[in-house]
Amino acid sequence: VLLFAILVAGGCNQADDSDNSTRYPDKVTIYLKAYEDGNAMKLRMSDSREGTGADAKTYYTDVGPGTKVVWKRAKDSQISSIKKVGPATDKGPIFPGDAKSIFGKIRRIKVPANAPVPKDKEEETVEQYEIIFKDKKHNTDWPIDPYLRIRGTDQ
Repeated sequence: VLLFAILVAGGCNQADDSDNSTRYPDKVTIYLKAYEDGNAMKLRMSDSREGTGADAKTYYTDVGPGTKVVWKRAKDSQISSIKKVGPATDKGPIFPGDAKSIFGKIRRIKVPANAPVPKDKEEETVEQYEIIFKDKKHNTDWPIDPYLRIRGTDQ
């Protein structure tokens, strides 16, 4: 497992910002881990490209047209189930609808091939979405609204 983490982390550093066409991943796995903050449960997220992670309210996952996005519970996640992963409001250009449940353990979408890619690398297409998870301690559903993002290309 440690060797796998080192290989994944090493692969992240090889991305070249001068050519965004190679930066869009074929697949990104997002790991979810609940933690208690006062009387509420919050969510920490990390992904297979950026292993450090952050609070879900400020977490952006970089994707591209055609990217497969998978959400799964992290080890010792304190999450009993991922109830929903879907658009925060209406279906948007990146998030085509609710993520499909796979055996009740993970959720998955594919970013549409025609998702808008900004032509300037300083611009980005951002979409907020909603995750509803049930925690093990309180057996309660908690909603969180993180983001998916497509960065521009200058092409």
